[in-house]
Amino acid sequence: IFGIINLFIALFNSLPLKSLDMGRAVYFLLLIRFSDEKAEQISWTISLIFALCMLVFTVFYCVLIKLNFSLIAVCIYLLTEMELKIYGQ
Repeated sequence: IFGIINLFIALFNSLPLKSLDMGRAVYFLLLIRFSDEKAEQISWTISLIFALCMLVFTVFYCVLIKLNFSLIAVCIYLLTEMELKIYGQ
């Protein structure tokens, strides 16, 4: 069971969200080609798109199958964290 939990954590961290590991990797890869400001803007845009898609999928999945709604809370947390960092608070 611990192997399954670790697998899910690894899959979750591989999402290109700015506050997760892969989001940082995407940002540093973008720095190779773009300036710091442009790489930051592109990485936030990618993060926002993935977070919104994840939220829509999670809401649809949880309502359809009536499972645990904790992933919706995680999606909302990630979106609010991104919004606070984008607007500088």
